[in-house]
Amino acid sequence: MRNNPNHSEVFRERLKQARLDKGLSYERFELQVGVEHPAAYWWEKGRAYPKVCNLLKIAEVLEISLDWLFGIEKNTV
Repeated sequence: MRNNPNHSEVFRERLKQARLDKGLSYERFELQVGVEHPAAYWWEKGRAYPKVCNLLKIAEVLEISLDWLFGIEKNTV
């Protein structure tokens, strides 16, 4: 498996991209994930990170994989 050297930056950029692609405001996204405002804002700015228990809910709400969210590419041999 080949990893991006800066997963936190990839995470922040892709989280914002996926949220905006879904047309979700911070408040609507946070409501669907089940976290308090301004959690998503801080996640996207890199000042905080979601708890592990929220990562699956984020992926579910945004209809994305965690591999994509963190920039992990799998090589197929």
